[in-house]
Amino acid sequence: MVKFLPPHAWLFTAVLLLALGARATDAAAHATEGFFGGLSLGHEYADVGYAKSAGFAGPPASSAKAKANEGHSVGAFGMTVGYRWFLTERVYLSGEVEGTLYFNERARGFLRGTGTGDRDVWPGAWSFEKNHRVGFNARLGYVPAGLDFLGAGRSVYLLSGVHWLDTTFHAAQDNGAGIAGNRRKDRGTVPWLIGAGLEFGSVLNRFDLRFQYTGYDVDFQTGDGQALHRPKLEYDFDVDEWGISLGYTRAFGFGAGG
Repeated sequence: MVKFLPPHAWLFTAVLLLALGARATDAAAHATEGFFGGLSLGHEYADVGYAKSAGFAGPPASSAKAKANEGHSVGAFGMTVGYRWFLTERVYLSGEVEGTLYFNERARGFLRGTGTGDRDVWPGAWSFEKNHRVGFNARLGYVPAGLDFLGAGRSVYLLSGVHWLDTTFHAAQDNGAGIAGNRRKDRGTVPWLIGAGLEFGSVLNRFDLRFQYTGYDVDFQTGDGQALHRPKLEYDFDVDEWGISLGYTRAFGFGAGG
């Protein structure tokens, strides 16, 4: 299940995407307009809420649900290719394709269950891991006049994007009556992100300091609940993430020699 973008963020994204298709009439050629590429290293902190429910059709019919919450940090390596349009001398829009690889770290915890005997949710250890993501970002930027010390390539910007994310979760379980097992699943989801950033450096070579927030859900279910050894199990991971990254960007646009 996707955690959807709030209405104001959808509006911001729609405006950016529409504007990327048509340049404003007063737009002028600028030294940093054109293609760019970059690399980045980042750090993300995720608050992972894990919920598991078990349902039985009976007799007698019953259901139980337990929750656990853990935070974890993960390193990220990003690659970006994009194009920038200047709408005025100081205001620009850019679109970029971004791919990110995550280091081998994961959120881990233990689900204690509800303590209801053979109709418990089957407690056990669990983990949640991000593998990689790829997606599209749109940026609305401004080149401030009063921050010359940041270099000719300076700008501040707002960011909105939609990405496809590959994740893996693992859930161990034991009902305390001799039935135990492990479940491992790869699941894809489509999170949105919003953020803001600061670029500094020269027109040709600049650095990008970015802050962003991402939210999404990953869920899975199995079983039909017709017997105690075959319960209907539902797994749900609700994730909120905050990230910071520092990147290097190389401009390839016309006139980008300064």
